[in-house]
Amino acid sequence: ATVIGVPHKKSEIADKISNRRQDMSFEKFSPSTKKNRPLASISTLARLSLNEACVDSFGLEGLNFAELFYDSAEKLIGIRFQATQGNDALRVQRRKNSGLFFNMKSFFHAYRIDYSKTYFCLVRQDAEDKKFIIVDLKVKSTRRAYDVTE
Repeated sequence: ATVIGVPHKKSEIADKISNRRQDMSFEKFSPSTKKNRPLASISTLARLSLNEACVDSFGLEGLNFAELFYDSAEKLIGIRFQATQGNDALRVQRRKNSGLFFNMKSFFHAYRIDYSKTYFCLVRQDAEDKKFIIVDLKVKSTRRAYDVTE
């Protein structure tokens, strides 16, 4: 006995559901989180770290060396990444799926940058030189990385 309009087999039900999905315009929802924002951290170990979002967003994969700069008036650290080692370039230390870091003790001492506590800073890419990354020390948070606001 078949009820009118109601399929009686599991495969018929699956086919009907599949056909309905094909007729609909589903759009996948991807929640945006502040955790996926490019951020830098300065730690009590005198390390400057850039999260994985920096590596992905700014195309830093494979750039294994960097030159460091400092703008004392604006409190900005500049990092120019490069594929090969040049004069005054530091080797980039990479943590798989976690970003990259530099040991910066002498740099922090030379420019009197505080690293007595860990804090997070906003990071941006230079508009003209895509291999030049800017860490803004004026906008920082000592709480979790995703609490940093613009």
